[in-house]
Amino acid sequence: MKMGQWLAIGAAVGLGLAVVGGDSKPTPTVLSTKDVRKEVKEVGEAIKAQKEAYQKQLDQKLENLDNQMAEYKKKIGEAKDDAKVELQKKYDALEVKREDFKKKMKDLGDDSKDAWEDAKSGIDKAWADLKDAADKAKDNFK
Repeated sequence: MKMGQWLAIGAAVGLGLAVVGGDSKPTPTVLSTKDVRKEVKEVGEAIKAQKEAYQKQLDQKLENLDNQMAEYKKKIGEAKDDAKVELQKKYDALEVKREDFKKKMKDLGDDSKDAWEDAKSGIDKAWADLKDAADKAKDNFK
């Protein structure tokens, strides 16, 4: 659920409005401040848990890529002359994308829960770019 949807739900709860049954007219519901705070806290905790699970997935993906890049580094060391230079260029380009991805991961950790959905879509794109570069590099390191 996107943050805007959560905010709309929170606004409806905060206003104390609910639609009951099939009646199209809002029926006022009295909610205590305590109930509203509890709901807001639960939403915040759910978003935090979702964010942490996502960050764990990203950490695992990055660890796998780092292992792959370590193998590429070995192959660069074994390569000869022009091939070595060409492989190093490919590796350097991949390293730039990796660093960009790491920065976006850090930014994701720094983002407030209100902004994390937007950050998530940006980091998903950065991962797709990094994975594409890694897949292309893989062909060069065979």
